[in-house]
Amino acid sequence: MQKLTEEMVRSLVKKSPNWNNSETMEFQFEGCDVEFFKAQDNSEYCMHGIRKDKKCTREFTSWFDSPEEAVLFLLNDFGTTKRFSNWENAVLRHEAFKEYFSRLAFSYYDEEYEETTLYYYIVNGNLTAEQQQTIISCLDDGQFVPDDVGIDNGEWGKWHELEGFDRVSEYPGDAMTPEELVESFQKMYAGWHDATSDVSDKRPYLVEVVDRVTQMTLVWAESRGEAEEKAEELMNQKAITFSGDTSHECRAEAQHIATAEDVRNMRNY
Repeated sequence: MQKLTEEMVRSLVKKSPNWNNSETMEFQFEGCDVEFFKAQDNSEYCMHGIRKDKKCTREFTSWFDSPEEAVLFLLNDFGTTKRFSNWENAVLRHEAFKEYFSRLAFSYYDEEYEETTLYYYIVNGNLTAEQQQTIISCLDDGQFVPDDVGIDNGEWGKWHELEGFDRVSEYPGDAMTPEELVESFQKMYAGWHDATSDVSDKRPYLVEVVDRVTQMTLVWAESRGEAEEKAEELMNQKAITFSGDTSHECRAEAQHIATAEDVRNMRNY
């Protein structure tokens, strides 16, 4: 059964006075299956439905003098409130006719400045509870790299914490659909399986490894700038050699989960 839309409401108000006797429109509104029809004598309109909630199931039948009156009954929570007094105003303001989109919230913590920045990504559609759980299952200790899943918001090449999901009415623009986003997370998480039959608990990571050697070198020059330029030139020519009196700074940072292409083309450790 089709969900009631603003366009359907306006069509109902405009066209139902010219319906044939017993002509019917069926739709779903806020979890309720509703049947709206014109009485056989053309004098009244009837709305019949079954409302279901967590506590009980209730059936209702209501009669109206006009389709406008019926719409107002429906949008005032089936006649239980008096929120709206005009059907057109109700259609414009009722939440049921607003389009909502799922939004991911994720944060990046900058260890150097001890600052946390919150980012958002609006999906072009609504993620189901199952799709949200699939995304969560693809995280690495609750984190992911946004650009690895096609999200261009956030700190490039850095791990971000997924904060949660919500819904907003803001239009997403050129964004992924829920299916595309879930597929991107799954590919990021396990795409490397295409390159290996390894089924162990281990996963391939791209780790940036830095080994920096530092030593003082004496360079003759007419100025500080010339000394730096000359030293860089000598380094490029491999004319400067490192003695035993040097200091090493080694660090490693896992920046991404490797892809199947990485597994095939890079030396594996």
